[in-house]
Amino acid sequence: MACATDYDVWHETEADVTADMIIANLLKNVAVSKRIVRAAVSRLPLREIHSIVFGQLVTPGSHYLPREEVEAWFSDDRLVDPTIGMHNGNSWRATAVVTR
Repeated sequence: MACATDYDVWHETEADVTADMIIANLLKNVAVSKRIVRAAVSRLPLREIHSIVFGQLVTPGSHYLPREEVEAWFSDDRLVDPTIGMHNGNSWRATAVVTR
């Protein structure tokens, strides 16, 4: 998405551009961009939104466990048929059946 942040200062019939005018236009563009992104994301299925937010947008602050650590959680004898697989190529998804 591209947004203009200044005006046609080269045009002789236009008034001079000030920093305040550029900042005001920039803030307006931010608001419009947020509305466009919200509208686009709201059309996606919830699962896809979750994947975008937690698999990509939050990634820099995330800590992903090594597979061996996740496997260790499922080494309990009360757990049957554990399955561990990749989720979004950067985290793990694991399930098991609990027996008594």
